[in-house]
Amino acid sequence: MNRKITKYLIITFAITWTLWWAEALLVGLTSMVDTDVLPMILFLGGGFGPTIAACLCLEDGFSLRNLWKFVGSYKKGGAFYFVIFFILELLVFSQGATGLIPSLADIDLPIAKIGLIFVEATFIFGGNEELGWRGTLLPELVKENKSLIGSAVIVGVIWVFWHLPLWFIQGNPHQNMSIFYFAFLGILLSIWLSSLQSLSSSILMCMVIHGWTNTLLGIWDYHYTTAYAAGLVILTILAADCAVAALRKEKTGASKPKKPSSSEL
Repeated sequence: MNRKITKYLIITFAITWTLWWAEALLVGLTSMVDTDVLPMILFLGGGFGPTIAACLCLEDGFSLRNLWKFVGSYKKGGAFYFVIFFILELLVFSQGATGLIPSLADIDLPIAKIGLIFVEATFIFGGNEELGWRGTLLPELVKENKSLIGSAVIVGVIWVFWHLPLWFIQGNPHQNMSIFYFAFLGILLSIWLSSLQSLSSSILMCMVIHGWTNTLLGIWDYHYTTAYAAGLVILTILAADCAVAALRKEKTGASKPKKPSSSEL
């Protein structure tokens, strides 16, 4: 691994695992529950491990200007793929949804509340990680092995492993999900987001899609049907195919000899 990958992973896991394992011990050995103030602080702080690591790995050092340049850059035409991904993910997830999760089923859930959940999921509970996973780790892995999809799978495996302490925190919502299903979905999501990052060069768009995914998983209860699983796989194949085709087109265009201008003749 190159030095930037090593630095990123060490900082990410040092921050996250220190805080999340501390929360697991705190909740397991005391009368506190995961929604108490101190456990919540530990949980939130751990979730920003990839974000902090990405900021410390910025090419020209950390500053608000460099951070905005890092997060706010995008490729022309990327918004088109963002909208397509957003809609297709909604359609696929709706195939497996059986209704609102039990904690929300008995209350009137206004659109404004869903919007708030979406904003929180984008900037605090998941989307913030994209500065690290797709913004920092993915490009470095692509440089190393030259494969976007292979790199996306590697990021997905590391990302799933990074979440491991959450299954040891009593009361954490991740305990309601099979770790095997989470791993399956996490690797697929890594391919979707990596494909979007390649097509758009936008970390912000990846943050929004990550937040959108967490919102859909956070408000709906799911029945894992064959149609739902097939939809997830098809979405993954489409995302990967679009990204690989675009990369191939870019390489083909770059390899063509430049036509001389009249001044060069």
